[in-house]
Parts: sequence; C-alpha cells; structure tokens
Amino acid sequence: MINKNKKRELSSFYLIINIVILILITIIFVLYATSYYKNWKNGMEDFTKTMAVSLSYPAWTYDKRVVEQFTAVMIEKEEIISVVVYDDKDNKFAVREKEFKLTTFDLLFGTRRLSKAYSLIYADTYVGKVVFTYMDRTARRFLVVSGYGAALLYLVLVLLILNLKKNKELAAMVNELNEMNTELEMAFNELEETQNKVINAEKMAALGKLMVNIAHDINTPAGIIYSSLTEQQNRLVNILKKFEADELTEEDFKSCVDTISELTQIMLRNAKRIIELVQSLKRTAMNEMTQTWSEVNIKSVVDDVLNAMHPR
Repeated sequence: MINKNKKRELSSFYLIINIVILILITIIFVLYATSYYKNWKNGMEDFTKTMAVSLSYPAWTYDKRVVEQFTAVMIEKEEIISVVVYDDKDNKFAVREKEFKLTTFDLLFGTRRLSKAYSLIYADTYVGKVVFTYMDRTARRFLVVSGYGAALLYLVLVLLILNLKKNKELAAMVNELNEMNTELEMAFNELEETQNKVINAEKMAALGKLMVNIAHDINTPAGIIYSSLTEQQNRLVNILKKFEADELTEEDFKSCVDTISELTQIMLRNAKRIIELVQSLKRTAMNEMTQTWSEVNIKSVVDDVLNAMHPR
C-alpha cells in the first residue's frame, strides 16, 4: 500500500491548500464587501443630495403641496423610511414616513439605521433643511447572499481539491499495483524457468540412468557373443593344427563341432536379446514422439517398457 509518511505529507499539503484558499476567499470577500458597502453608501448620499436640491425651490416658496409630492416620491425608495423637511426656522414643514419593522434578518446581521441631513439653499439663501433616514438592509442582504456564494465557492473548491487528492491517491495505488504485478510476473517467470531447469535436469538424470542401464544390458549379451566368438576361433585354430599335423581324430572333430554348435546357439540367443532390446527402445521412442491416437497392444507396450528398463 501507499507509504504512510508519503500519505501523511500529501494530506498535510492539501490541508495547507484548503487553508490558503479559505484565507484568499475571505480576504477577497472582505475587500469586495467593503467596496460594495462604500459604493452603496455613496450612491444613497448622491440620491438624497439630488433630492435635497429638488426641494430647495418649493421650500423657498413655502409650497407645501409640491414638497409633499416630492417627499412622496422619495419615500418610495426601498431603503428610505422617512423624509422630514424643515423650514428656515427649523420647524417641521413636511413629514413622510413608512412603517418599518425589524426582522430576524436585521437582528442577525445587524441592519443599521442611517440618517443624512442637507441644508436647503436657494439663491444663496438658507430656506430650511431636509433629513433622510434610511436602512442598509438591502445592502446587507446582498452581502449575505454574496457571502453564501463565497462559502459555496469555497465548498466547491474543497470538493474539487478532495477529488484531486483521491484521484492522485488512486493513481499512486494503481501504479503500486502495476509494480507489484510486474514483480509477481517476473517472479512467476523466474519460478517457471527454474521449474523447467529442474524438470530438464531430472529428465537428463533419468536419461543418463537409462543410458547406463541400456549400455549395461547391451554390453552383457555383446560380451557373451564376443567370448563365444573367441572360444569358437580358438577351437577352430586347434582343430586346424591337429588336421595339419595329421593328428585329428574323429572324437576331436565331433567335440569341436558340438562346441561350435553350442557357442553358435549362445551367440544367436544373445544377438536376439540385443535385437529385441533395440526394437523395444525404438517402439517406445516412436510412441513418445508421435502423440497420435492408435490401437495398441497394452501387454506388448508394457513388455517393451519393462524390457527397456530391466531386460531379462
């Protein structure tokens, strides 16, 4: 299996990567959230400032109907919860409010109530002021959704890294198994080669033993034939000498003929044994070489094998 130290190092490496990714996503989200909230706040200030400018003339003319129409339009914006217009003596001239209730979201994520006051100036004359009150719920809701998106992104990256880690471990295991299979195949080949060598050695040893037995079994009748021929030649030489010396008697001649006849029978028997042994070996060898289906005489085959291994 995979080395434990290497596996531990791999786990530590991926843990560090997860921590680095978490830190990077956190930093990016914090920077993005700060920039977004700042831009939202600046946008609200630009909107309220523009609305304040539009109220300067009606406030100068004390046209309450127009002021109320303007504030009705302003209060329609989701973030604004109240618009209060004061005259030049700081008395309330017009008030627009809408019902606002704190929700669980506001309590959990700290929705803030903000206010912005602008002086109303017309023809370089102070004609009053307007105070806008608004909530940052919309901005915080967007940031919370963005935070969930960042968390989801981190989760996806973690799962991707985990998948890469598993794939790498799996690839390492596959490589290790391939190496083990290669080693096993080499060991099997070596074992098979060794087995073949042992079988060949046993075959050669058996063949050597067989050759020794065959040499002995052929040498015995051959030796008898040789001895018989030598004896026969000696008898013929003696008869020939007696014949030349005119000393050959009928009894000597008859004795020589009987001896030669007996020796001839001995040589014929032993020659027949050699012939039978060679034929048995030939038939046994042919049966081993052909490896084909044929009708055989079991008794004859057994006799041939026995005669080859232990001739009588």
